Amino acid sequence: MAYLCEDSIEKDILDFCRFPVPRTPSGIILFLKSKRDDVYKNTPPSRAAALLRDRILDPLVTKNILVCYTPDSTQWPEARELLRQYCKSQGISPPRKLNELYQANFFYLSGDVTVLLPPFPDINLDLTAMFSRFTSGNNMPDFTWQLLNLFQSYAQNRDQIKMAMHRIEFDERELDVLERALNHHTALQPFFDSFPFRPDAEKAAAFLRRI
Repeated sequence: MAYLCEDSIEKDILDFCRFPVPRTPSGIILFLKSKRDDVYKNTPPSRAAALLRDRILDPLVTKNILVCYTPDSTQWPEARELLRQYCKSQGISPPRKLNELYQANFFYLSGDVTVLLPPFPDINLDLTAMFSRFTSGNNMPDFTWQLLNLFQSYAQNRDQIKMAMHRIEFDERELDVLERALNHHTALQPFFDSFPFRPDAEKAAAFLRRI
């Protein structure tokens, strides 16, 4: 089952938010207007952003397809700093008044959304930066399932996966990010309890070598 239609605005937004730097509502509006003729054509930008938030962005966050960073989020300073650095690299001024930034849940950096999975906001920025190096272009249709196999393999064969991680040339920060991510495996247990899934530790190790 696919949760986003191929030609939907939601899918366009997800594709745009599959990026290491979180997106602003106004940036999402501009992107949509560059692709489609049916997006708030004669609506002032501030009103368009409010409508987009209420009708599309908030539901995507509720379904955990997008992660929303707000000023009361622990990750807000890091998200703002990433945006500032990106704007500087592009020669543009960063927006001053921001109440939210959006980014794809790292489980959906490539492929279709076929299952709904919990987000890990505390490490989504780091994982997106790590994985987007090889998911750019939406070129891994089975990416979500590869991740699920990795998490469940870690839950059931922790020593084997840890050994594979340490044999690969990850730096200390990458290892820390991966281990913090995999330690969230209990959050996925309700999914695994409801879905027949047999993990393959060898495939999980091969997936790690691709990162």
